[in-house]
Amino acid sequence: RAWRSDADTRAGLLDIWDTSIPILREVLLPAFFMGFGFPLANAMVQDAAEKVGARAGLLYLGNTVGAVLGSLVTGFYLIPHHGMKSGVTVVIAVVFFGLLGLAVTGRGQTSSRALLIVRGAVAATAALGLGWAALPADFLLTRIQLGISAGTTVLALKEGINEIIAVVSLADGSRWLMTNGHPMSCNEPLNQ
Repeated sequence: RAWRSDADTRAGLLDIWDTSIPILREVLLPAFFMGFGFPLANAMVQDAAEKVGARAGLLYLGNTVGAVLGSLVTGFYLIPHHGMKSGVTVVIAVVFFGLLGLAVTGRGQTSSRALLIVRGAVAATAALGLGWAALPADFLLTRIQLGISAGTTVLALKEGINEIIAVVSLADGSRWLMTNGHPMSCNEPLNQ
């Protein structure tokens, strides 16, 4: 049985950490706040002990249907037909109006604390949406990290249905086709 050395283990862990940082930077805060969604909605709809199970079941059903339909609509319609930035804008708008609906309809039957949290979420979503909408249309494309070295020129950059495609020219004059930051082909003689 071959055992890895401590240096190999540390290098492997550092590699995992380096890979995780960009992912955590993008999804940690939204995932953290998404964890509040279901318990908050449950607190808002529960007002009678005899209806707890039925209301929780309907809430689970709505949550599941929303998750399935949201992923299908986003993956098969919004992103392919409208691009990533517009797709995210639509998702922000849906979240905003959903929260606004909760804030308006939940006035008489929810605690003031839960209603205050929902109103704060409405305000935060509105601010996020306005900030997002103010970004240029090519914001995501220009910020994508292609993993290319210094001295490389991006000749073409296009958002596809499920990938970012780039044609780059390296300092040695070769050209590479890259998909999501991974080289697919090039015109170097040794690679043809």
